[in-house]
Amino acid sequence: MLDTHIDRVRVDRLRTFLDGRKAEAEEERLEALDVDHIAAAMEATKKVEAYEDVHRYLDGGSSTEEPAELIEIVE
Repeated sequence: MLDTHIDRVRVDRLRTFLDGRKAEAEEERLEALDVDHIAAAMEATKKVEAYEDVHRYLDGGSSTEEPAELIEIVE
């Protein structure tokens, strides 16, 4: 029971971290678009998508998924 609670706290903290990083990436994307720097905007968009992929992974129940799937998201 304690392990489940600890895992839940860790996932919540990870979500909070991801939300902050995603917001930064979205801001980078908007700034890059403002100065018409398409390559930087695309890179920031990829970051946003990666953070969203990790969120989906966490929502899917990380305790039942294979760790390799998370590595595939990064690649």
